[in-house]
Amino acid sequence: FFLSLQNFFKLYNTIEPALLAAIHSNTATEPTRVKNIKKIHPINGVIQNTVRLACAIRFWAGADPYDLSCMFGIAYSQVFESINYCLQAVSKTDALRIKYPEDHEVQKEIAEGFKQKSSAGFDCCGGGLDGLLVPTYLQAICDHKRRFLAISILYGAASSDLLAFEGSPLRVMLEKEGFLAPGLCIFGDNAYVNREFLATPYPNVSGNKEKDAYNFFHSQLRINIECAFGILVSRWGFLKKKAPKKYSIAKIISTVSCLCSLHNFLIDNGNESYALSSYRPTPQDALALAFEGAVDVEERMDGVRVPTLTGGGEHFDDDPTRAVRKRITRITETYQRRMGDADNTYVLPREAMFIHVVNNELRRLII
Repeated sequence: FFLSLQNFFKLYNTIEPALLAAIHSNTATEPTRVKNIKKIHPINGVIQNTVRLACAIRFWAGADPYDLSCMFGIAYSQVFESINYCLQAVSKTDALRIKYPEDHEVQKEIAEGFKQKSSAGFDCCGGGLDGLLVPTYLQAICDHKRRFLAISILYGAASSDLLAFEGSPLRVMLEKEGFLAPGLCIFGDNAYVNREFLATPYPNVSGNKEKDAYNFFHSQLRINIECAFGILVSRWGFLKKKAPKKYSIAKIISTVSCLCSLHNFLIDNGNESYALSSYRPTPQDALALAFEGAVDVEERMDGVRVPTLTGGGEHFDDDPTRAVRKRITRITETYQRRMGDADNTYVLPREAMFIHVVNNELRRLII
């Protein structure tokens, strides 16, 4: 289950009120198909709610529903009933809700956590941003612990990072003046456009040691979002394969959001191992995943990643004339002029970090 028995019951206690409400709501509205029913429960007795949660977790980890039916001694249809109940419960539990903290002090604590990971001492990172191709398109921001701080699941899997971000509530949230603490920004890759709240790498830095060094130290922090995706997909085999038949888009979105919430829950409760071996599926689940055509996960020095699912969202062809990028650049230049004065131009976070790298004569580490 990728979690201890203690954490399993802690999770159950967390979602129990919402789980009971979901089961009661379904039972109360379910039409009576046969009159004069004498038995109101299955022959084997009532399915325990802990069994329903265990069944859902195993399914999301990649297990085959027929295997789960035999393992837990429940009907095949009840496997999916259990999954639906738990999905509703997680989505309606406030303690598991994902929301970027608006408190500036909390944001500064996140930046301090990233600073501890930065060889250059960058202290302005409020999170790493990237997109992931799962059964739908997930765009997320994570913190230094690789917890998800904000997610957006509005676009199909063929969307590019830039266009999906421009049309997402994440962009609206971040560009709101005063939302981020002064001096903080989000780190993204070159699929995005550099601006006042988003720092990206410099393009085409071959031969420029200072900019190459900045890109290295920038990547040191931004890579946490790719590793967060690697942990998410490694733990939840559901995301490695195609969605089950008859799964609606709304249900896929709810499932992806649910798994991001459970990802955070496990990290918050001590499951912070980044080793691929910590999320390796059982032989039975591995066979089911292979049969479904699940993607591979790579283990590297800084964590696990899924390049097959994170490398396809840059799609610069979605903006062939670079009209979107040019428009954003013009808006950013206007912002710089407005925030500056007659003698000084407002320095964007990327340029401020670059100056820090140059002044301290920092160079990329050679491993």
